[in-house]
Order: sequence, then C-alpha cells, then structure tokens
Amino acid sequence: MFNLKVMSDAWPQLLAAIPVTLQLTGSALLLGLILALIIALMRLSSHAVLRLPSLVFVDIFRSTPLLVQFFLIYYGSGQFRPELQDVGLWTFFREPWFCAVLTLMLNTAAYTSEIIRGGIQSVGHGQIEAGRACGMSTFLLFRRIILPQAARQALPAYGNEIILMVKSSSLASTITILEITGVAKKIISANIRCRHEPDAHLPDRRDHLSHHQLHCCHRCSDAGGPAVAATSSKSPQPVQSFPEFLRLSRTTTRKALKDR
Repeated sequence: MFNLKVMSDAWPQLLAAIPVTLQLTGSALLLGLILALIIALMRLSSHAVLRLPSLVFVDIFRSTPLLVQFFLIYYGSGQFRPELQDVGLWTFFREPWFCAVLTLMLNTAAYTSEIIRGGIQSVGHGQIEAGRACGMSTFLLFRRIILPQAARQALPAYGNEIILMVKSSSLASTITILEITGVAKKIISANIRCRHEPDAHLPDRRDHLSHHQLHCCHRCSDAGGPAVAATSSKSPQPVQSFPEFLRLSRTTTRKALKDR
C-alpha cells in the first residue's frame, strides 16, 4: 500500500546521497580519462612491449562483469593484506571508497581507451603527412591536428560512457558505500512489510504460524484462511542455513521430476 509519509521521509535521504554518487562518478571519470589516454597511445604504439600489455588490460576489463571486478578488488585484496601492508597500500585498499573509485576508474579506462583509439584512427593520414611536411613536431602535430579531430569524433561515444558510469555507480552499494542505491535499499529494508501479515488481534492463530511464515512474503499465510488450520497440526520448520536451503531445493526438484 502506498505510504505518503514514507515517501516524504525518503526524499531528503535520497537527495542527500546525490553528492556521494556524483563525487564517486566524477572521480572515476577524471582519473579514468587520464589512464585511458595513456592506454590508447600504448595501443597505437608499434612496439609490442607497449601494445600487448594494454591489449590484455582492455580485454580483461571489457570481458568481465563490473560486479565481479568490485568483489575482486574490495574482497580479494584482503587475501594480500600482508603484502599490501609491506608496501603501505593496505591503508587505501581497506577503504570501500578507494576500492570503488579504483574499480570504476579501471573499468571506464578500458572502454574509454577504445573510444579514444577509434577517434585517433579516424583522422585522415593525409592531414598527418601535411603537418609533418610543414615541419610540425610530433607533440605539436598531436595537439593541433590529431587531438581536436579525434575529440570531435569520440565525444558522442564518450557521452554514452559517462551515462553508463553514472548507472554503474549503483554497484558501489554492494561494498557498503551509501550512495543513492545504497540509501534506497536501506529505506526499503526499514519500511517494507509483508502484505499478508496476520492481524494483531488474533494471538491464538498467530501462535500456530511458524517463524518462516511470519517473515517471508512468499510463504506467509492469511490469518483467516485454511492455511492457518493446516499449520495447527504440523508447522513447517524454517530453513536454518543456505546449505540446508539448497538441499531442500534439490530434494523438491528430484521429487517433482520423479512424480512427472
């Protein structure tokens, strides 16, 4: 049921979380853009020592889910705590904010480097030859001819990347950062109730309901329905652990297949 009071109380909390989301996304985009430019130049290099590592980096971060990258960097770094403490990096890796910025930065750098590389390669070779014929150095040629045209070509695709990064920042809530999605989950967990919760004025019938039925929306029974009478004779026991849940699921599946 729609609760206007819950909505009015939730808006200030959600609005207060917007700066966290913007700071997280902005930091990752800024650092990722600098790293992406370096990787793109490495990809365009004729030396295999520079080209191959950048190719491996791009392929890894573009072919793995962002959520997996979050978990590997935040939770996986704890496996190397002694080594990180020796080099003085554990102070950073134990902070969820640093891990979130690092993950988003590496992910956007992999995608943005391909956007920049495509923009640079779209510049006509004749213009580059004309600039060299005019006596331009490599840096001046890149600054006055290649980079302006490459930026114009890459801007639409990079705009899409910015939008995707804002959406991807919601995954930071999985590593305890309370940005907009994290605050929304907190509000939901504090206010969502079971739709079929039994009436409070029927204590004799509530005594027949198991703990699992009182707290699970998918299995709770109506207070006046026949399901309550059925539980009065034999109440189902709640699942105690996740392995037990898997065991019960496999047993139910085997029984269903056997009956079929």
